[in-house]
Amino acid sequence: MAVVFGRKGQSKLKASSRPSRPSEDDGIGRPGRGRACIEHVPKLPIQSACSGRPKIFLEIAIFRGAFFGVDHQQALEFELYPEAAPKAARRLLEDCAAGRLSDRRLTQITPTSALLDGADLGEPETETGKGLPHTDPGMLSVSRNVDFAGYILTLAPAPRLDRDHAAVGRLITGSAFLDHIVSARDSTCKEVRVVNCGEVLRDLSGSGKAGTQSGSRRSASRSRSPRS
Repeated sequence: MAVVFGRKGQSKLKASSRPSRPSEDDGIGRPGRGRACIEHVPKLPIQSACSGRPKIFLEIAIFRGAFFGVDHQQALEFELYPEAAPKAARRLLEDCAAGRLSDRRLTQITPTSALLDGADLGEPETETGKGLPHTDPGMLSVSRNVDFAGYILTLAPAPRLDRDHAAVGRLITGSAFLDHIVSARDSTCKEVRVVNCGEVLRDLSGSGKAGTQSGSRRSASRSRSPRS
């Protein structure tokens, strides 16, 4: 499910098409074996990770324990900088497009950063790019070592990370939500989790006037709705 922003700022939900049921016939006259022949193919990014400023979103929810609903929930939009950390930009864009970051927890929350767990996301790669400096809240960063543990989200300026991490993304929408993440670290019953992720697509009408930009979020995963 994606959110489409209209010209006047209204938003509406746009449901993605439901995949068709796989055939019970495998195509060679042997009914009942078709399901075993179908492989899941993850979505590939629409945006390029080699140039420009690809954009992604992470929809984050703060839960009051396992069965007590959601305190806060918001989609945070980030702009990636491939020239600063090319391998990290490609990996992050692909992980979001394929929905691999959905339903993952933010752990090790401190006043300055949180870890988005991702140690099982694939083979580690050594990032050769220097990355952006960790000068602002809302930076997405990876370790430059081969021991990839996930993505770091800064919650305040964190210059200490410049030594061994490469920041590749910068928050462009949702900065106020970071305060809720910081506050959640003081509670033993709260859980911070990504409930949806994907690409942010922009389409300019060409007139150049304010209000002519429309945007949509392309998600590869089903959003987890707040529970009352």
